[in-house]
Amino acid sequence: MIADQLRTARRAAVRHAAAASRAGFDAHEQALTEIVLTRAAPAARVWTFSQREEARTGADWLWWWSSGNEWFGVLVQAKRNKPGHGLPWYDFGYRTGAGDRQIDLLLAHARRLGVPAAYVLYNHPRIEPGVTLGNPCCIAPYESWRTRLGVAVVPGLLAQPLVGGTEDVAAQHARPLECLACVGRRPRLLRPVASSIDDPDLRSFLSGGSTALPRVVALGLLAQLSQMRMGQLRAAPSTVVEIDAPRQVFRQVPTDRGHFAEPYFEHVLRGLLSQPPWYLAALLEGGAWESVAEELEGVEGVVLFEEAEDT
Repeated sequence: MIADQLRTARRAAVRHAAAASRAGFDAHEQALTEIVLTRAAPAARVWTFSQREEARTGADWLWWWSSGNEWFGVLVQAKRNKPGHGLPWYDFGYRTGAGDRQIDLLLAHARRLGVPAAYVLYNHPRIEPGVTLGNPCCIAPYESWRTRLGVAVVPGLLAQPLVGGTEDVAAQHARPLECLACVGRRPRLLRPVASSIDDPDLRSFLSGGSTALPRVVALGLLAQLSQMRMGQLRAAPSTVVEIDAPRQVFRQVPTDRGHFAEPYFEHVLRGLLSQPPWYLAALLEGGAWESVAEELEGVEGVVLFEEAEDT
């Protein structure tokens, strides 16, 4: 199971960060990400490009999830929590040399690539006992939720409102790395939203009607955004918008945006496709390397997680 491999990867990254700390230095995001990806094998297939312009785009890796019939992509940026600030702090508002906020560049780059954005958070030092955490979506033997958040995931669209002194809230909304591939309590979080949607296929998806890997990952990111959305006072409109994207699985999506930078349904579901993008298909076929590298300028590498769809 991919969730088990991601759990192994998370533990390995935490051990490396602790070993680096004992040796007197901080493990960098790049090294921690490499450990995650190597330990996630054999579920993960990795293609790397030369490092280019991360300061401009804020993007590290393009992760894709496949069931063979559907595909879901996420643009991922790695962040370490910063020691010495008391509460978990990730510098989501970091500005590049040109003065642009890295979070804004990450979201813009995700839009250009037609996928949502997410952060992988490396929490070492460990999140302190006094910091409030969100509710677990699942239980793991012999590990607390706080321990499991040593490597965690938070949607980029959710991280943007956390800029400006309240970045400790990320601990309440992040989920352990392996929870990308678990169902957990996500359908319950989205049930109020699903009840107001006319499209039966979209309503079934939001109710947890499939265990196909791409849908599970997409549903999890939506649930994290929905959890924050439920705490916002702005009323949700009942309108939908038609998306002109033939490969997108759901082309009619709710327009609700809450206090996010863009409508969150469209942000997440644009990455759920019935066919892989051309560059991923090219990588799988072993060709068009130069064209792919040019298309993915600023992306350090592509990762593909594959699991057969349940029937």
